[in-house]
Amino acid sequence: MQRKNAIVFAILAAFVVLLAVLGISLYHTLFDGLDHLPEGSKVGEYPSPTSAYSITIYCVSNDKMGDAVRGELWSKEDGKRKNIFWQIGQSDAEVTWSTNTTVSINGIQLDVENDTYDWRDHAEDYLEQSSQSE
Repeated sequence: MQRKNAIVFAILAAFVVLLAVLGISLYHTLFDGLDHLPEGSKVGEYPSPTSAYSITIYCVSNDKMGDAVRGELWSKEDGKRKNIFWQIGQSDAEVTWSTNTTVSINGIQLDVENDTYDWRDHAEDYLEQSSQSE
């Protein structure tokens, strides 16, 4: 009887762990990352030197976090759009293309074919800046 209880307990424990892992994965898929950002108001559009790509900048205003800038990349080749830039504490962006695939947004350089910038991955930098400005 004890062995049967141990097996049932092990199966239940494994099931709970599996549910936790699936829940965390689902949360990160749906609510984390650059795929699920608020739209915001269009600020400007910045084509690459050959117009193969274009970055559209949006300002997102939110009572909880203040203003933020979202950068959306558009590829002429496949017509797809994806968010590549997300920065809080800004309402506008300075966008400069140095090559057809390298862009600087508010001083942050990105290779548009491979890189993204999400302030949440650099939260310690924002905390440090906030404490220095006070």
